[in-house]
Amino acid sequence: MGPQRLVIFVKAPRGGEVKTRLAQSIGPEAACAAYRHLVETLLANFDAPHEPDARTPLTRPAPSGSTLSPPPRRGEGWGEGCALVRSEDRNRGSWQAVGSLSSGAVSGQSASRKPQTPIELRFTPDDALAEIQPWLREGWRARPQGGGDLGERLKRACAEHFADGCEHLILIGSDCPDVTVDDIERARASLKHSDVVLGPATDGGYWLIGLNAPHLELFDEIPWSTDKVLARTLARAERLQQRVALLRELRDVDTVEDWQRLHRRP
Repeated sequence: MGPQRLVIFVKAPRGGEVKTRLAQSIGPEAACAAYRHLVETLLANFDAPHEPDARTPLTRPAPSGSTLSPPPRRGEGWGEGCALVRSEDRNRGSWQAVGSLSSGAVSGQSASRKPQTPIELRFTPDDALAEIQPWLREGWRARPQGGGDLGERLKRACAEHFADGCEHLILIGSDCPDVTVDDIERARASLKHSDVVLGPATDGGYWLIGLNAPHLELFDEIPWSTDKVLARTLARAERLQQRVALLRELRDVDTVEDWQRLHRRP
């Protein structure tokens, strides 16, 4: 995949298993539709839009009576005729999308404004490949996250990629649709003079972590899904004497208030 890589952690869009905090307000199926929309909006930021595949709607409407109202779409779709093939490394269980994709503009970016970094979707649960397949673009790969808590899954991704020749690794989640190519390029640039780069989230976590070596200790003893994730990670980096660069602060979409705030934006 090359020395610089972007890994996006995603979940299968299954009702009751995604956006559980949002589901408390709008129901599991509407929350699932919201998550699907967030992921597809995020992924559209990293590739030119394609004509939607007529076989699979890009976003599913919210169930009747729900309070879910999706924000305006900024560019959607995936290529028709995409297929999945095994990568050359048959032992890693990874897949690559191949097919014909059309081009266009996304979020004001030209078709040529794409990240200069190979992209992999890390999905969970491990049996969700068929559900993740429509999100793949040409040349992207998909690989299961494996078991364990978030820290263990992040460790696994880092260990596998650095063992496979990666030099700069950037990992993001799928809760923040505002991450752009420019954010990824800034992270890449920061790794030239820093050991770690973090994108702070308003809830006390982070929406991006970039590394120029495995640094697996960064993921130890972190209280995941709390407002202490970023602070604990920074403390561990300081203890390990690692140079840290910070990107802009962004907001994850986890609650109905977050969703409404996103919807109200111009």
